[in-house]
Order: sequence, then C-alpha cells, then structure tokens
Amino acid sequence: MKLTNGWETVDGVTGPMHVYTSRSSAATGPLPAVLVLQEIWGVDEHISDVADRIASAGYVAVSPDLYSIGGERPEAIGAERVEALKTFMDTMPPGAWQDNDARAAALAKLPDAEAATVSETMTTLFSQFANMETFIGELRGVVEWVRNRDECDGRVGAIGFCMGGGMAARLACDEPNLRGAVGFYGAAPTAEQIANLHCAVLCLHGEQDTRLVNTIADFQNAADAAAKSYEAVVYPDAPHAFFNDTRSSYRPDAARPAWARTLSFLNEHVAS
Repeated sequence: MKLTNGWETVDGVTGPMHVYTSRSSAATGPLPAVLVLQEIWGVDEHISDVADRIASAGYVAVSPDLYSIGGERPEAIGAERVEALKTFMDTMPPGAWQDNDARAAALAKLPDAEAATVSETMTTLFSQFANMETFIGELRGVVEWVRNRDECDGRVGAIGFCMGGGMAARLACDEPNLRGAVGFYGAAPTAEQIANLHCAVLCLHGEQDTRLVNTIADFQNAADAAAKSYEAVVYPDAPHAFFNDTRSSYRPDAARPAWARTLSFLNEHVAS
C-alpha cells in the first residue's frame, strides 16, 4: 500500500513536539485515527513501522515523540544514543534489563568511556517514567489535534507498547474522546484511575512477563467493580516486548494472534 507519511511538528501543551503521521495515499475521505504510543525507546523504527501498519489497515496513525517536547530530544536520549543502548541491552536476555545487578554486570564488560555513555543514556531514558503526567497531558492534546484535522472523522483510539502500553490504558481513563485502547505489555492504571475508564481496554501480555501478568487480576477486579470493559490476553512462552520484531524478544507465534486481535478490537471499538 502506498502511504503518505512523515514527521510534523505540533503545538503541544508545553511546547512544540514532533509527531510521526501515516495514512493511505488512496483514501479520499476522513478516517478514524489511532495514536501509536512509543516504547521506552521513543518513536523509533519499530514504532513508525507499527504506525504504517495501522495506516495500512485504514486509519490515520499518529505517533507523538514525547521526548521531543520543547522541540528536540535531550542529547543523552538522541536517536543514535538510544540505538547504542538497544545494542547493549540485546547482550542480555529479554527482561534482564529490569535487573539492576544484571545491568551492572553487563556495563562492567564495556570500556570505561562507552560504559559511561551507555549508563547516562540508560539513566536519562528510564527517568522519563517520572514525566508520565506531562506525557498524558500532551497525549490528550494530540487527541484533540487529530480529531480536528480534515483527514480524521473524529473517532480516535490508541495503541501502545511497554511504556506506551501503560499510557494507552491511562489515556483511556483520562480522555473522554478516546473510543478504545490497546496496551501491549504496559503497566496498569491505579484502581482510582480505572474507575474513570471512558472506553474499552484490551491488554496483551507475554506469559514470561510475570511482573505485569501479576497485575491483571487487580485491573480486572477494579474494572468489574466500576462496570468497565477490560480484557487481558496472555500469550504462552512469550517475554516482554514479544511484538517488537527489531529485538531479540520477538516471538512471532504470539505477535501474529496479538496483531489480529488488535485489529479486530480497533475495528469494533474505534471504527464502528
């Protein structure tokens, strides 16, 4: 499919921000839109590729680079620095990056200068979780921005991965104009936030990602108590980031059904 895609700059809540947009070049009228929310790495090759896949399915895809708030990313988490960190992370088993001791042992194997650079990037990147409230505010602004564009018919959903998976579920609690949210291996909102869910939420996890799988019951109980629509699917023998086909964590046997379920969910809750 021929796509019209590329980067735009929008006026965010706290300053200019870069967003990657994609849609079918052959579509002649307005389409529903889907926000494609970044992993911890930012809007990289994988996330822009997912946005293109969403566009190929008949949506306007919009992927905000939340690290570019203010106009540019901080130097420590520029694209090249983040790619170098990914290469380092791939020297460890999937999920081991969450283990402080495993990270320290892997860093100790690098030359001092390289280890210092990688460590700075890692620290700066992981500290971005502290900006969650700012990010959610910016995403709400992007929802409003895309709803008012001529190529959008006013219907908006969200899909996110890792950090973005958590943001997709949280956005469903905060943004009344969101029609549906899919979170791949993302953290659950709090019970208080879940009580305010505005739309259906689908969460997709890998069985080996026990830290997040263990939160499913609490999310389900909070959603049931508030009479909200929530579904979680756990894929056997799959780790965190099983959908990311640029990483060693990729598991096609989980990614295939997860993508099919995602498209079905978006069609039912966002495009219908």
